[in-house]
Amino acid sequence: MSNDDYQNKENVENASMGCMIIAIFLVCLGAMATYVYRHMTAPNEEETNPKTSQSLSLPKLFTDTIIQLTPEQWTEHMEALNNNRIALNENRQLVNELYADINLLKQEQQELQYTIKNLQKELNQLKSSPSKSSQTSNVPKVVQKKSSNKTLSIDKYRPDAIIIAGYEHDLASPKARFSIRNNIDVPISNCTIRISYYDMKGNREAYRDVECNMTIEPNIARIIEIEGYEWKNNYVYHKSKTAAQGKPYKVDFTLMSYTHK
Repeated sequence: MSNDDYQNKENVENASMGCMIIAIFLVCLGAMATYVYRHMTAPNEEETNPKTSQSLSLPKLFTDTIIQLTPEQWTEHMEALNNNRIALNENRQLVNELYADINLLKQEQQELQYTIKNLQKELNQLKSSPSKSSQTSNVPKVVQKKSSNKTLSIDKYRPDAIIIAGYEHDLASPKARFSIRNNIDVPISNCTIRISYYDMKGNREAYRDVECNMTIEPNIARIIEIEGYEWKNNYVYHKSKTAAQGKPYKVDFTLMSYTHK
């Protein structure tokens, strides 16, 4: 091969290499142009595609809703919190009242158990001594005589001879009232009732004995009116409609004695 042929071959190879380089450069240039075009037209695509724009803007909308609240919304939010606190306090008060009722029921249960034990002891004593039982059997005959009156305590006679119910005492009212009903078959009179006053936790604060100097026929109820407990200090019966406005309290009744003809 001559020098001319060799040089021509080298020129052809150089020309081919240059074409390849130019082609690669054009391909890269086209890719860059495509990338720039897509980047510049991305906002337009978001406008034409609402789903994409909505999904991209959701975090910002959520953040604006949580952080940026109007004064009216803040006021409503605070009022809702205060209402929840008030409801929570009312629920706590109801729970305390329930605990107080439970404690009061436990005390009444203990008193009833103690009374039952005493009655069982007396019954056993009556069974063991015939003379005492015979004397006791004559007691109703003596009591039923119209010419004699006999005062009996609940330890010796029926504790349910008088039924007490319907206690009422409103806020700032100087008077309280309740009803008593004769639960036996003969008239009764001169009964003494002990009223015990408790706070809402079941603690006994005071008591008073009320003497009812009247005659009550069988199955007849009478209204008793007394001075309201601490009414000047805004004490009110816990079942009254105005209990939430004052100092609520509870009552317990005990029949101490009564007389029947």
